[in-house]
Amino acid sequence: MLYIKPANLEDAEKEWRFVAAIPEDENGLTNKWHGVSRERFLSEALPEMINRANGIGLPEGFVPDTTLFLWNEGEIVGQFRLRHYLPEALVPGHIGYFIAKEHRGKGFATEGLRLTLAYGASIIPEEEFFLRLNKNNPASLRVMLKNGGRIVGENEEKYFVSIPKYHAILGHTVRVTVDRPLGSYHPQHKDIYYPINYGYIEVTLATDGEEQDAYIIGVDKPLLTFEGKVIAVIHRNDDVEEKWVVAPEGMSFTKEEIESAVRFQEQFFDYFVIVKQETFTCRVASSEEMSRKWDDEISRHPESKENWIIWKNEAIENAEKGYSIPYYGYLKDSIICEATAMILPDKVQNSAGLVDEHTAYLCAFRTVFEYQGLGYFSKLFHYMINDLRNKGYTKVTLGVEPDDEKNLKIYKHFGFDEFIKQGKESFPDGTVIDVIYYGKKI
Repeated sequence: MLYIKPANLEDAEKEWRFVAAIPEDENGLTNKWHGVSRERFLSEALPEMINRANGIGLPEGFVPDTTLFLWNEGEIVGQFRLRHYLPEALVPGHIGYFIAKEHRGKGFATEGLRLTLAYGASIIPEEEFFLRLNKNNPASLRVMLKNGGRIVGENEEKYFVSIPKYHAILGHTVRVTVDRPLGSYHPQHKDIYYPINYGYIEVTLATDGEEQDAYIIGVDKPLLTFEGKVIAVIHRNDDVEEKWVVAPEGMSFTKEEIESAVRFQEQFFDYFVIVKQETFTCRVASSEEMSRKWDDEISRHPESKENWIIWKNEAIENAEKGYSIPYYGYLKDSIICEATAMILPDKVQNSAGLVDEHTAYLCAFRTVFEYQGLGYFSKLFHYMINDLRNKGYTKVTLGVEPDDEKNLKIYKHFGFDEFIKQGKESFPDGTVIDVIYYGKKI
């Protein structure tokens, strides 16, 4: 069975032999430790890998990254590198990997990438994993596409691929070892009774360094082991752990049913439930839909209610008069994400260079919190770009506050790398903010 482990001292001998054999550069993955001696690996290379995972001793402009080894029956067959977030000074994506030549063509890369995506889902702050690869490497492209990837950009040499954050987890079949069966009590907190089975998945390391914990629902008797599908992820805002929810094959539960089943333990944390949704659609919003969505935003921002009321009225008026195009993403009847394209210069602050007959200014990017990290906004974004392209627009622009590092990195990976200008924008209540404007051709 395949599994991944971070670089560690216990496996140093096998790690050294594998790392030393990786070429200096293969398909864009560089290895400065090619041919390294055992002594240098133990004294320099391995400590560096461990330190970088903890953000220690990083070169200027670099971000923390974890070196993960892919194991099969006691043998290392591959290496994956996971960047903890997108660096500003560098172009590469979150993940790079190498599979030993003698183990290629066996599905190891596909499963290794899936395990790495699952490991990194609770580490990266971005909504999606971004990867890049050389165009002359179709095997790696197939691996990424099998893991839910989509090509979101390209240049003469490379493809740029995004993968929804939790795609690798939801729907995957796992085997759970039950250490707290239905009817038992918590080993430390004797007042916590387990009305469902609870255990761990041995081959998957969680971000707290332990095996991945999992709830089992849909089974009404105590278990020792269980095999089923992951139907949800419990994300804790106030803890490093995430819990998976596993159910029998073919059995489904609503989000409310899942929350009810795990509340006996999750009630002590600030958490939300992430489930896989398939009925996602995108379209240009109607005035009635806009009013409903803006009323929801107003209720979410009581401290700045007056600003949001003014923005609501302006947004609906602009759309009705053809000054803007509001794009909404829907799960069944619920609006979960949105974006707006402004197409009239008079309705955009600092509009020179941002809006004209062939250029649209993008704004009002929002995703409902519990649906962040599942790739829904990315789908809406690409729907919007395609629609604008079909309407004759050849360029889009946007603005971002200088200290909004998370969104700045995401926009750059979406191709907004053309610096246009800096400026200031004002809110209805008089608040003034600094904004940097970027653009991209479409």
